[in-house]
Amino acid sequence: VSAEKTIGITAPAALISLTTPVTFNPGSATAGNSTITGTGPVTADGVATSTVTITLLDALSNPVPGVTPTFSATDTGSTNVYSACSSTNSSGVSTCTVKSTKAETKTLTITSPVVKIGGTVSFVAGAVSAGTSTLVASPTSLTADGVASSTLTVTVKDAQGNPISGQTVTLSATGSGNTLTQPSFTTDANGVATGSIVSTV
Repeated sequence: VSAEKTIGITAPAALISLTTPVTFNPGSATAGNSTITGTGPVTADGVATSTVTITLLDALSNPVPGVTPTFSATDTGSTNVYSACSSTNSSGVSTCTVKSTKAETKTLTITSPVVKIGGTVSFVAGAVSAGTSTLVASPTSLTADGVASSTLTVTVKDAQGNPISGQTVTLSATGSGNTLTQPSFTTDANGVATGSIVSTV
């Protein structure tokens, strides 16, 4: 921040009343002292936003006001949407936002007026969606001998197609003579859980 200092004379006494102002301004922002952080976790639904805070400081850690920075975040599939950053205030602070439809951890980078890699923001999957989740049987035709088995693969995803881990999946089947083997674990990192079915009918 600019600081105005009043310069005076202490001797000789006859000149004590003479003063003049001198203004000291901050230098340019430096990457070493500037920072970028984001809030999270954030749902990757294309609506919820992470608030990104950029602080610009000069080489002596003086805040640099009146500068509009830009930033980026790592992005798989070009799913990020950014808001324009505000001009830095008297503390050298600017705020912006980022939203995405891709569930992943994104690394934030100031791209101007300096280049500085900073913190991360975690975007997480939303609620389970029947529209994007799948149930696949393989094979789909087999002998009803109580031995031949069809593997049932469930992939659980949110509305944006992001896989959801840690979900308990319970299977059912119509008709009689069925022996269902339920998935033994919750969905994995790819949103997948598997079971199986044999039947005598």
